[in-house]
Amino acid sequence: MTDDPGRAEERAFTAEVQQILHLMIHSLYSRREVFLRELISNASDALDTVRFLSLTQTDLRTEGEPAIDIAIDAEAGTLSVSDNGIGMTRAEVVDNIGTIARSGSAALLRRLREEGEKSAPELIGQFGVGFYSSFMVADRVELETLSARPGAEPVVWSSDGTGRYTLRPGGRRVPGTTVTLHLKQDARDLLNEARIEQVVREYSNYVKWPIRLKGRQLNQGTALWTRRPQEVSDEEHRRFYQELVGGTPDEEPLSRVHLQMDAPYQFQAIVYIPRRPPFDMLFDQVRRRGMQLYVKRVFILDHAEELLPPYLRFLRGVVDSDDLPLNVSREVLQKNPIISTIQRQLVKKTLEELGRLKNEKREDYILFWQQFGVILKEGIFLDASQRERLAELALFQSLRTPPGQFLSLSEYVAAMPEGQKEIYYLTGPSREALVNSPLVEALVRRGLDVLLLVDPVDEFVVQVLTEFSGRKLRSLAKEGLELPPLAGETPTPSSTEADKELAGLLAYLRLRFQDHIQEVRLSQRLEQSPCCLVSAEGDLGRRMEEILARANRKVIPARPILELNPNSGLVRGVARRVAECPKEETTGELCDLLLDLAYLGEGQVRRPGPLLAQLARLLEPAVR
Repeated sequence: MTDDPGRAEERAFTAEVQQILHLMIHSLYSRREVFLRELISNASDALDTVRFLSLTQTDLRTEGEPAIDIAIDAEAGTLSVSDNGIGMTRAEVVDNIGTIARSGSAALLRRLREEGEKSAPELIGQFGVGFYSSFMVADRVELETLSARPGAEPVVWSSDGTGRYTLRPGGRRVPGTTVTLHLKQDARDLLNEARIEQVVREYSNYVKWPIRLKGRQLNQGTALWTRRPQEVSDEEHRRFYQELVGGTPDEEPLSRVHLQMDAPYQFQAIVYIPRRPPFDMLFDQVRRRGMQLYVKRVFILDHAEELLPPYLRFLRGVVDSDDLPLNVSREVLQKNPIISTIQRQLVKKTLEELGRLKNEKREDYILFWQQFGVILKEGIFLDASQRERLAELALFQSLRTPPGQFLSLSEYVAAMPEGQKEIYYLTGPSREALVNSPLVEALVRRGLDVLLLVDPVDEFVVQVLTEFSGRKLRSLAKEGLELPPLAGETPTPSSTEADKELAGLLAYLRLRFQDHIQEVRLSQRLEQSPCCLVSAEGDLGRRMEEILARANRKVIPARPILELNPNSGLVRGVARRVAECPKEETTGELCDLLLDLAYLGEGQVRRPGPLLAQLARLLEPAVR
């Protein structure tokens, strides 16, 4: 072996090449066309480097306008990527190409930082293995390079990826590098110009240097997110949004957030708030698009789920960071402070924009809420750090809002009459069911509003959102409800005899229903209905039990509390029957009917057959 640059020689890689190449070719990347992304990124690094160094090293050779050229030779079965960047000397080829996982780009950055250089070029290839992804599609790779440094000689590196490589003098006269891939038979689709253009546009569309094929530029070059926000028109945003979501020509976002942050970490982002659900919203996590990730304008991931919490999964957009560290394949983000910082900023700015829409463009915000409110409310349950802000953004139906209209918690609190100390709510399957529930009767009479929570996620929300603006949220379906007295109305005094009868009824029902009911008590929440069921304060509640059961969660239903309306004629009549003839069969049937009516009040039928037969017997005398 010799170091004579004037002759060809064969060398061994300085690492366990067989194993490492096998890892990179078969395990490192999930899509093999990323090799072109890697080669273009390396070429972009070379152009960045020569431009940067030429500012202080005036003896560097540069020729022509900076560009990246792709060439296809279908007859020879080759594909090449060329640049007129910094190039490499023979020693640099040995160091940077002959040693796997050693990166010249990383070494340059390290040297510049050690020297205190603050304006180091933006280099992509910091792991030194992207070049070797070429062996996923090629059975032989040649690299010809000429350094821009004075006195350098061209050199050709060649390898079939089996553990050795050759070096020989080259004939290149223009500084830069050309990588030529002799494609495998199963990769010959890459000899198609349309296929190459597709890959370039997918992965490298926003690389700032021109990427050309037969003189035609394939990439867009300028990334929308790198421009100053005030310089980007609404029409440009609309077109870009359509590209992201793959929508129809009339698709446009409801709003957007354009971020450019420099501290503590550098990143740029555009976040679009959709006007309607993107077509892939119902796709699984693998196929659903989301926030696209770029590193120095090079596409990395179509759905970087780490950039947004799940409750903002309807957002679409891009994030581009120069500081973001990736794993060696650039396909799996590492959990690190940079990721957390980017996510916090995206969440903060997005929620601020939603707040602006809510306050300034109410009709637009209502349209947004009807589409995505259920998803956004997940954040109240999942994200304690943003719970208060998300609660401010939430909209709800109520007894006083017409169908299709909403109010916020702040608006509810502002409209509370004097004497009301709590925020009342009721959960259920539909607005109609809740409006007609016996549980709201006393509140309607008092002119008190009730939030009508009809989304299943609301049950989870109220588990954690126990108060708002210093006011406790009170479920009408739970025990312990205390209502303010009716204005100007004095309670009607009851007779001692009636009170005794009601007390006797309570004792009778506690014994009769001891296997089905926790407690029987008189209620102040009923006006017309004779009875209702409520849950104990610590219990899940009937609605939550149903939701969990539908999710195949094992739930042991808690026994409810039976409340009786002391002013109901039916209740007082049954109380008299219990006092006068407690052992008669009809008395027992009337008591059973009270419990069945309570279940009917919440949309359930406890025992359909016996109930029908019992009703028939009780009604028969009335129609004789």
